Amino acid sequence: MLHKNCSWVFYFIRHAESELNLCDVVGGKCITTPLTPRGRLQAAALEERLQGIVFDRVYTSTAVRTYDTCRLALPSYPADRIIQVSALDEIDLGDWEAKPRQQVYDTETLVYLGRKGETFTPPNGESQRMVERRVSTWLDDEFLHHKDFIENNPHAAIACFSHAITIKVILHSIMHFGQEHVYKMSLDNASVSEVVFSERGWSVRCINDTAHMRKIDYRV
Repeated sequence: MLHKNCSWVFYFIRHAESELNLCDVVGGKCITTPLTPRGRLQAAALEERLQGIVFDRVYTSTAVRTYDTCRLALPSYPADRIIQVSALDEIDLGDWEAKPRQQVYDTETLVYLGRKGETFTPPNGESQRMVERRVSTWLDDEFLHHKDFIENNPHAAIACFSHAITIKVILHSIMHFGQEHVYKMSLDNASVSEVVFSERGWSVRCINDTAHMRKIDYRV
């Protein structure tokens, strides 16, 4: 059996609050957006949540907000061992990014989006299905079907600092819930979702854990 006696714990961590979260504009990839002062406090609070976990691998998307969240949450982890991968980037909303929400999401567009669901693709952007395909392919190639990783890491803790939609479609791929639940699921800034892969497949420990944020006045 390929994964016999393997047990890998994945920590999918959403970035802390960024300036984009405070604007009434369409977000998406926007890799240069920095954290807010509150976001930096949230990221620091993650340090306590992750304390005691010895991470074998740490990954972030290519966005400034995920990398900075990682550095604040794991201050003692060597910076040269943090791996930035585009597979963990947020959904690319193409021509819609940074435009006012009211301008983009008019009634006609919302009806069409609801009808197309996960296959809806904004102009020059990505659909949720495309995001799920890229991140699932990365998980397969980097871990699940990577012979050297499997042989050399029977047990591992892996941190992945990413984004709301990207983490949601990962959970969709793992749990096989209805597509409509992607938008019904809360995934707050600086939240932790913990899943395990073993010879029995995927199992979920927690989703959207924000207990470490209780001392911080932050926006839901």
